[in-house]
Amino acid sequence: MNFKNLSLLVFVSMMSFAIDCGKGSSNPAADMKELVQKSKEVTCGKTVECTKEQFSKMPEAQKKFIPPMLLSKEACLKSMEESAAAQRAKNGTSEEDQWKDATPEKVAAAKECLGLIEKITCTEMMSPNNSLQKSEACQLLSK
Repeated sequence: MNFKNLSLLVFVSMMSFAIDCGKGSSNPAADMKELVQKSKEVTCGKTVECTKEQFSKMPEAQKKFIPPMLLSKEACLKSMEESAAAQRAKNGTSEEDQWKDATPEKVAAAKECLGLIEKITCTEMMSPNNSLQKSEACQLLSK
C-alpha cells in the first residue's frame, strides 16, 4: 500500500476523532462519539484489508518490520486510542472537550468522508488523487 495514501486514510480518521464534528442531531456531542467510533472501526478495517495482500507478498525477513497496527483491526483500534489519548494529554484536554464545538457542517463532512472510506477500493485508495484526496469533506476534516 502506498504509505502516503495509508497515512491520509489514517489521518482523516484521526482528524474526525480529534476535531469537533457531530452528527447534527439535538445532541451533537453524543452523536459525534458514535460517529467517531464507527469511523475508527471502518478505517482500521479498510487499512488491514488493503495491506493484507501486500504484506503476504513480502519476504519473511521484512515482515518483522510491519507496524503492529497494520496487522489486525484490534491492534489498529488500540493504536488509534493510544494516539488520541496521548494527543489529549499533550493538549491538556479531555475526551469531552473534543466534542463541545460540534457543528452541523462538520457532522455532514464526517458522514460524507466516512461514506467514501467505506466505499473506496484498495486499488483506488493506493492511487494518487483518489476520491479521499479530492473530497472537500475529507479535506475539511483534515484542516
